[in-house]
Amino acid sequence: MPKVSIIIPAFNQARFLGAAIESALRQTFSDLEVVVVDDGSTDETRQVAAGFGDRIRYIRQDNTGLPGARNQGIRESSGEYLCFLDSDDFYHPDKLQRQVELLDGDPELGFVYCDIVTTDEAGQPLPEQPSVNSATRQMSGNIFQTLMLAGYFPPHTVMIRRTVLEAVGHFDLNLGGHADYELWLRTSAAGHKACFIPERLAYYRTYATSMSKDGQHMADTRLATFQKLCRLHPDLIAQSLHNLQQSNQDLFLANAWLNRNWEGVLKKVGTFQSAPDKASDRCSLLKLLPQARIARGKKEQVAI
Repeated sequence: MPKVSIIIPAFNQARFLGAAIESALRQTFSDLEVVVVDDGSTDETRQVAAGFGDRIRYIRQDNTGLPGARNQGIRESSGEYLCFLDSDDFYHPDKLQRQVELLDGDPELGFVYCDIVTTDEAGQPLPEQPSVNSATRQMSGNIFQTLMLAGYFPPHTVMIRRTVLEAVGHFDLNLGGHADYELWLRTSAAGHKACFIPERLAYYRTYATSMSKDGQHMADTRLATFQKLCRLHPDLIAQSLHNLQQSNQDLFLANAWLNRNWEGVLKKVGTFQSAPDKASDRCSLLKLLPQARIARGKKEQVAI
């Protein structure tokens, strides 16, 4: 039985599938299996998968949607640890090795996840790189509240124990592009701890026709996710709403202070190409963001 199963759901993305499989097979950690679930594709998905021979396991099924394809991969795989690699994304060669070490070293961890490199359609890193990491959020331990406050990370950043999935259940077939997000929330709500690796070990491809660019679908499935969680965990959701209101209050107070004191801020941070003419105009501090540092203060203090 392999230590790790990499499950690759595929639907009409033959042009990307080869790169995804190659990244799975080129891992420095070798005790693994790669399971490709063809979810009723009508393009060359079958031919691309066939090119890898017996190095992968290929499963063909009628179209059920992304969560259903992942669930079929869970049923057909046998690894102790599971990873879910969408067919348009790919891995850094050390991704599995780093995550297996953490899960093997701490039986209390339910899953581990890493940071991402965002790429264009051709797989080239974009000039500006957002990060999963947050200096103001709890990234390891029980991360339910972090996830509720927009702490999203793509599914292929995760490695999760099979025993955890058996305990909490698989992907919800009705939640489409948010099925992975809901699973991490459900897993955290059940008390399973996470560990964040602050390394960019997963490549996240962005392009116009990807599911994440379908705004209406993503909005609908996010709402359905929260409705489900309200039914399952009302106390946790109440805490999340409290945290959200506190965060909004902090932002309001910070912006009010900045509006009153923008002249002093400009003098302290240096010269900009164009300074505002009056207090109601905007000034951007984004260029100085890399210089930002965490400072400890009192609860009643407001920070910019």
